[in-house]
Amino acid sequence: AGLNFLGPYTQGPPSVRFVYVNMGTAAGDTRSPWARRAKVPLMGSTGITEALVERLGKSPGARLEARYAGTANDGSPSCASVKLLGDGWTLVAG
Repeated sequence: AGLNFLGPYTQGPPSVRFVYVNMGTAAGDTRSPWARRAKVPLMGSTGITEALVERLGKSPGARLEARYAGTANDGSPSCASVKLLGDGWTLVAG
């Protein structure tokens, strides 16, 4: 059946779930000149796999982590769909 992430922060249909990372006024910084959000994929080639979830379940205190370039080409915060860096989502020991 595959993974199906649920909860108040997940967006999109099951096959392409993602979360938003807000920045600037979208994140509550009233002094920021930006109101942006990055669309961070949970699925896909750099997404969270069933094997990764199984490893997480066997690793008390561990967490999943993903990174993306936070600065756009024009120097402003990255927004819209972002590409994950490296291997995408990884397990980090607690």
